[in-house]
Amino acid sequence: GTAWAHLWAKENYYELTIVDQEGFEKQLIFSAKEMKEKLDIEGRVAIYGIRFDFDKAALKLGSEKVLTEMVKLMKDYPDLRVEIQGHTDNVGSREYNLDLSQRRAQTVRDYLSLYGIDSSRMTLKGYGFDMPVSSNDTEEGRALNRRVELKKR
Repeated sequence: GTAWAHLWAKENYYELTIVDQEGFEKQLIFSAKEMKEKLDIEGRVAIYGIRFDFDKAALKLGSEKVLTEMVKLMKDYPDLRVEIQGHTDNVGSREYNLDLSQRRAQTVRDYLSLYGIDSSRMTLKGYGFDMPVSSNDTEEGRALNRRVELKKR
């Protein structure tokens, strides 16, 4: 990251201020209603805000808000059937990322199932880095490529 320092000096007095600048973390979090609208119009919706530990399929704290909206979506529209898609950036081999994205999609389905969503309404597919939505040349692009999508089926 970037650090900023400011030194102020006066006779027998010094003041040093250091600020660490962190990058802006982009998150697009949709409500259940907005997810449904996007599914109806485009047939798919990218879900950001579901967070996983690096190189793992276990959910991180902070994912609950968007997952709660997904549960609400599935409960509010009981005829809705979706494919839960896992997507990764291009760090690592193709085979590894296909497996990781499949396991992450499975984790999302398991979470929804815990809240009473019938697993027969949800299929899974891990796409790895085969369907990027942005360039993998920057951290921002890789972050956008690491996502879960719902596709109406």
